[in-house]
Amino acid sequence: MLITKAIKLRLYSSQEKQYQINQIREICLWLYNFLGKERIKAWKENKTIITYSQQQNILPQLKETYPDLKLVHSQTLQDVVRRLDYSWKKFYVEVRKEKVGLPRRKWLEKYESFSYTQNPAFQLKRSQLWLSKLGWMNIRKHREPIGEIKTCSLLVKNQKYYAVFSCEIEAQPKIEVSSIPKERQIGIDVGIGKDNFFALSNREKQTNPQFYRTAEKELGELQRKVSNKEKGSQRREKAKLELSKKHEKVSNQRKDFVFKAVKKLRDNYDLLAVEKLRTRKIMERNQEQNPWYSAKSLHDASLSFFLLALSHRVEETGGRLVKVNPAYTSQRCSNCQQLASRKLELSDRVFVCAWCQRQEDRDINAAKNILYQAQITELGTNFVNQGKIW
Repeated sequence: MLITKAIKLRLYSSQEKQYQINQIREICLWLYNFLGKERIKAWKENKTIITYSQQQNILPQLKETYPDLKLVHSQTLQDVVRRLDYSWKKFYVEVRKEKVGLPRRKWLEKYESFSYTQNPAFQLKRSQLWLSKLGWMNIRKHREPIGEIKTCSLLVKNQKYYAVFSCEIEAQPKIEVSSIPKERQIGIDVGIGKDNFFALSNREKQTNPQFYRTAEKELGELQRKVSNKEKGSQRREKAKLELSKKHEKVSNQRKDFVFKAVKKLRDNYDLLAVEKLRTRKIMERNQEQNPWYSAKSLHDASLSFFLLALSHRVEETGGRLVKVNPAYTSQRCSNCQQLASRKLELSDRVFVCAWCQRQEDRDINAAKNILYQAQITELGTNFVNQGKIW
């Protein structure tokens, strides 16, 4: 089975090349907003749906009317139409269910990249990258792209330039669940507490670094600097860049931590059981109960990103990731499978079973229940022969 993997490499180019890259971004942004206006006009007048093919077919005509479009490769222009069509397809689906707003126009700060979708438009040789309409540029190849390179995107972020390659690689064959030894099976209970990013059914726990909470004071100071500067001034732009770089650093720290944690789990286990979480529903439910609820800790923990990265890495190695129903995993004893006599609150960190008198850390108890449910789902009757792993 083929899977897609992205590799991000840093570009080093002259000021002339940087000017050309930013010029192409501006042209792509103009085309995106221009075609978006056409869709808005058609929808408002008589609810007409404009398709990707219709707008792609008028690109040669637009090139004659607006010569600046000739400075951009045809694949890149088609990709702009594809991006616009993607956002409008979601609108066409959602508008039938409920009242939603029209897709908005984009600004240059938000339009950070453009793409080449076929190999002839770009070439990667040693430590140099050639792009159509741009020429050769130096690239820091800290690792080699693996598999077949399908697309290349240029990303501009905080005055830094990157090339992002989308590669297709062959995934390893799936491991038979019945052949996985019990020491290679693990249950994972994720959390947002400082002492618990995740807990494993073998009693191991990973602390949560809380990178955003740590940098929150400095971020607040930088934000106040931006607010105090006059709008449109160079000093304000400089302060905004400093703030943006700090946010990027926090994001990179979080990603680095998640990828290292995922790699450790992937290397040590073949069957991983996790809860099927819906973080958006969790936030909506908490906001209904408490109008002052803040999802800051939930975002800082990046649970969705962790579970997504874990899913992708396990898929590469042929392992098994089982998602189980999260209901009662924290309220049930992992030893006798009886529900607690009373509902445990978040402040209760130790699970005490009223039936078998077992005492266990709340998160580790939940991790064991998650693994138990996954074993029942995947192994069925063979689970009885394997027995519990704790």
